[in-house]
Amino acid sequence: MVDLKDLPQMLRDAADALEAIQSGQTEEKAVSLEAVRAVLVRKSTEGKREAVKALITKYGADRLSDIPQDAYAAMLKEAEEL
Repeated sequence: MVDLKDLPQMLRDAADALEAIQSGQTEEKAVSLEAVRAVLVRKSTEGKREAVKALITKYGADRLSDIPQDAYAAMLKEAEEL
């Protein structure tokens, strides 16, 4: 049984948890390596192989798998604009 004296704190905790969930839904979804790879493969087959290589090099890597995950969203945006 719930002690009524604890109820206000429980409601505040529930409200905080709900707020955290709702704010998390508005954040940009995480971009996966596979999503970036798919766009880069498509661009390569469209004849933009050199631009794809330059984009990977711009992020300080020789291979796509060497790029840090926190750069995927920005890289995906740039890749789509190629």
